[in-house]
Amino acid sequence: MTERGILFSGPMVRAILDGRKTQTRRVVESRRISPHGAFWDHGAYEPYCVAVNHWAFRLRQRTCLPSEDTGQYCQFDCPYGGIGDRLWVRETFAAFADGDLFFAADFVKGGRVCVPVHADDDPKSWRWTSSRFMPRKYSRLTLEVTGVRVERVQDISEQDAHAEGIPRVCAGGACECWSAVQDFAQLWDSINGNRYPWAGNPWVWVLNFKVLA
Repeated sequence: MTERGILFSGPMVRAILDGRKTQTRRVVESRRISPHGAFWDHGAYEPYCVAVNHWAFRLRQRTCLPSEDTGQYCQFDCPYGGIGDRLWVRETFAAFADGDLFFAADFVKGGRVCVPVHADDDPKSWRWTSSRFMPRKYSRLTLEVTGVRVERVQDISEQDAHAEGIPRVCAGGACECWSAVQDFAQLWDSINGNRYPWAGNPWVWVLNFKVLA
């Protein structure tokens, strides 16, 4: 069993805490394995299952010219681990000298900071530390990986979009017809749009998880 840190935005941490999020998608980044500046054709990604519910990924190496296919393969496992491995959540936090510790996700509702709770200060003025710099000792959420697979981001289903934390829209006591996938596409672009836009349909690791008590 291996333990790794994983970044989540405030709204996504909130969704995990509320029990709405049990799945996350992370881009398969070819730059992690690009040897000596070699060129890789994104369309040549080939996912495959090594064992039950354990996926790896290989790329067919190409040179600058698409016609010059070397036929070589490079293989690597999911950087987030396999089933049974653990992920400790890294989120934006504020630590005070008196030992108080607060998390930005607890003040997020619809993307806005809510009621202040510490020393009559406004949380907007607190010195928040990026999730990238959260030490393990401050993490309050540990997740166990329960499933790993590879797919294109646009292959997400409505059910999986809800598992990603997209809320169900209901009115009059019944859920209306509503595309959670479209909402997820907007969420995806708000986080990854600069480098891996939805329209580019990148390959992603799909991780299912459960929260450990």
